[in-house]
Amino acid sequence: MSSPDSPQVSHPSLRTTFHGLYPRTKSVSQFRGIKYGTIPARFVQATLKEDFAETYDATNYGMIIDKPSPKCPQPVFPVRMEDALIQVPNGLASHAADVFDEFECLNLNITAPAGSDETSQFPVLIYIHGGGAFSGANSDWWCDGGSIVAESIKLKKPIVMVAINYRLGPLGYIGSNELRQELGKENAGNYGLRDIVILPDTFVCCEFHLAISWVSKYITPFGGSQNITISGESAGSLAVESQIHSLLPAHFTRAIMQSQNLGQAMFSIPQSLEAKSELYQKTKDQLGVHTVKELQEVPWEKYIDAYRAIDPRPGLGELVTIDDEFFSSNWRTTFSFANNPEAEALVGNTGREGSVIEFLSVQAPKPETRPTIEALTTTLSGIMPRTKVDKILQAYKITPDSSVEDTSSKFLDIIEDLIFYKGAFEFATLAREAGIPVREYGFQQGNPFPGMFKDVSTHSLDLAYLHGDPVIFSGTENPEGEWKAQKEMQRGWIEFAWGEKTGGGRDKVLVVGPKGEGCLGSREWFFEKLRRGGAWGAWEVLGEQQMAALTGVVLGHYAGLVGRG
Repeated sequence: MSSPDSPQVSHPSLRTTFHGLYPRTKSVSQFRGIKYGTIPARFVQATLKEDFAETYDATNYGMIIDKPSPKCPQPVFPVRMEDALIQVPNGLASHAADVFDEFECLNLNITAPAGSDETSQFPVLIYIHGGGAFSGANSDWWCDGGSIVAESIKLKKPIVMVAINYRLGPLGYIGSNELRQELGKENAGNYGLRDIVILPDTFVCCEFHLAISWVSKYITPFGGSQNITISGESAGSLAVESQIHSLLPAHFTRAIMQSQNLGQAMFSIPQSLEAKSELYQKTKDQLGVHTVKELQEVPWEKYIDAYRAIDPRPGLGELVTIDDEFFSSNWRTTFSFANNPEAEALVGNTGREGSVIEFLSVQAPKPETRPTIEALTTTLSGIMPRTKVDKILQAYKITPDSSVEDTSSKFLDIIEDLIFYKGAFEFATLAREAGIPVREYGFQQGNPFPGMFKDVSTHSLDLAYLHGDPVIFSGTENPEGEWKAQKEMQRGWIEFAWGEKTGGGRDKVLVVGPKGEGCLGSREWFFEKLRRGGAWGAWEVLGEQQMAALTGVVLGHYAGLVGRG
């Protein structure tokens, strides 16, 4: 339990007192591991947690007896993807221990200005972590709210930040018709996404539950208000967008999407319940079980291993299920908060999102012979007319005479445009057509840490600036420049949460970096100069199947060029 001089919040509605801690200085208080949902069983939607003991120890990232830090069960990798991409030197940032519990993982961390109470009414920023929707937790250092809340106090625009856990991998994203039939239509899938979303007991009921709803209902004594912004990075960004396009009503005002959007070939196109049913059945076959009950009773370790063994998209992240309860096939034109006059979105990417593809691809086996442009052309010509193939190669200036290094870099450009940049552009376009104001940003700051991605604006690097302790930049070549970029990034998010209309609008893009600089650039300039927008016309005429084939073929050839595993 916390010491007497630690922060405490007496919560009349929940009839408990939360005991927290001061994570850095006594200007910021933090309450960790507050359980917001109860999971009745595997493949069943969670229910709102509202019963608490008289006192609640909120100094750990979730607490079970003798087991601190419960995270959703997940594979354990030698190096976390975000650590590999951000490259913070050892000892400057740390993680909570990997302790997993399938049924005790739905917890959240609240970071607020010290002394906040029900009269404060500060904007709330909810953060949803990434990790492919199969890994990660709110206890990771790049999810910590201490830095951005401290900066909000300095700017005299205080916010409350909430970081949440949700179900991952096959525990959160499996789905099937059998589950619908056996457990009810609401339990067909999308468990992880519905851990996040406000979920009505029925479509006409106004009682909501789970993470966003828990925050809306109980954040006031911590200093928060009903002015709620949801945000997320990578898979967390997809989770945010799934809430925007959900069939269920929104209980948030603003949304921030960092570094991935729905609808991109191979990586983020929502799956039909029929497609999910095939994965579900193959998982059962892998385990040798026949009924829902048997599958529910398989230890989570064996269940996850079986799912990974049959997963046709290993490492590419989990997909939203079109279940017609939470998410429909008309998702592109469904906006859950379109009728909110204050609704607003912020969307963007880092300068080299393809770094995550590069990191994975260099670990691919080294082929006996490297693939050639001629081989790529032949393969693609079997999928689309040769004239379209030539147009794509010309747009990206790829020729048979290009060096391996130049060719691989341009292949990565194509992949990056298809998977990341196109999605952000499309979301902004569709949302504006629906009458929702959208701001856009580009994070161009180079990586200041030594390693494979030095000076590269990698995927996930923006998290170090949004949520990292400023001390991590102390030993860099230009700490003042890094701190300047950090303040610029945090200021943009804080002002957005406050609903301030400063910064980029329809025709402007907020650009952070390089070298710590920040500016507002025209949208036309930004996409032409920083996102290769002029080349996009080469593949915009392709259908969905051709786009998927193009992405897959270029990915395969890229891995063949850079693989050295």
